[in-house]
Parts: sequence; structure tokens; C-alpha cells
Amino acid sequence: MKKLYLSLGIIFIALNLNAQKHSYYNKERIGLFRVLSGDYGGLSGSTTNGIYLTNQLALGINLAIQAYRDIPTFYPISAELSYFFNNNRMTPYIYGNLGYSLTSNQFYKGDVSSELGFGWILKFWKLRISPE
Repeated sequence: MKKLYLSLGIIFIALNLNAQKHSYYNKERIGLFRVLSGDYGGLSGSTTNGIYLTNQLALGINLAIQAYRDIPTFYPISAELSYFFNNNRMTPYIYGNLGYSLTSNQFYKGDVSSELGFGWILKFWKLRISPE
């Protein structure tokens, strides 16, 4: 049961602030997460920079930091692909990334990291706000 709580228990709140130019893609995230069992929790931040391949598809490099309360900090580096369902002022999107997570702790090793998610973008002039 603990494994179920651990795998399902992360509550992640993110706020993305994105300033976009025509073909440049940028996404910043700040997140707070907690495991339901109460054993772990932490803070994360990431930045993704890349290009729009089409009006609805973006590809970029993601650099992140994940700081946990009781275990070492991890530094994921990954490629991220985002798909926006339309080009309206408000649009849902999905994203995924695959890469490697580094750590400076001698007792933990880095490993392959991945992430899948969805969000909703609200566009205001050149600013995009999107909860995930």
C-alpha cells in the first residue's frame, strides 16, 4: 500500500510563465510536491528552451532542480516535446520529456528520468500562464 501511495501521492502544483516570440519556445515551472505518506516532500523548478516545429508542436531542452526534504537534490536534463491542441487564447496541451537525472550525493546514483503531463494555457498579450 505504501508503494501505491508513493507512486500516486505526489501533489504537484506548477505555475508556468511563458514569454513567446514567433518560433522560440520557453516554459518556466516552479512546483511544490508532497507524498501522501508524509515521508517526502520538496520543491522543484525547471526551464525549457527550444523552438516551435509547427504552430502546435514544440521541442526543447529542459533543465531542472528537484530538492527533497530527506533525500539528496537531483538535477534532471531532458528533451521535452509539447503538443498544443489549438492556437486559441485558451488551449489544453500535453507534454513529455525523457532524459537523465544527475545527483552529487555519493549514496544515490543518477538514472533515466521521464515525465508526462498536461496543462491549460491562458494567453494574455505576450504572456502565457498555464497551470499544470
